[in-house]
Amino acid sequence: MTEGKTYTVVDEWCNGFLRGLNLWEPLAATDATLTEQCVRPMRLFATEAGFKKLDAMNEDDLVTQQQLIEPAVRRLFQHFLKQRKQALEPVTRETPKVGRNDPCPCGSGKKYKKCCLH
Repeated sequence: MTEGKTYTVVDEWCNGFLRGLNLWEPLAATDATLTEQCVRPMRLFATEAGFKKLDAMNEDDLVTQQQLIEPAVRRLFQHFLKQRKQALEPVTRETPKVGRNDPCPCGSGKKYKKCCLH
């Protein structure tokens, strides 16, 4: 709080978020495009090029840009959450599971545990 005004400081959070994104493996093209759209407001508060743009903004524009961060993060989270839920759906087998003591499906005549299990 300065001069009776409260300021929201997002620089460090944005910087940390972008550093975390750098740990991700390469994304599919559609995911990369969405991610880039969503992190655009954060780059403003975490890069030298963004700092220059922020210096040219008035206080109202600065607040408006800060308010774009949370919806962008939520959009990104929802996108990848949906993908995770799809990836966690149960897998159904077309053929029955082979037990350890069943004959090996390769036709060797051995038990599965002594043949192709390992």
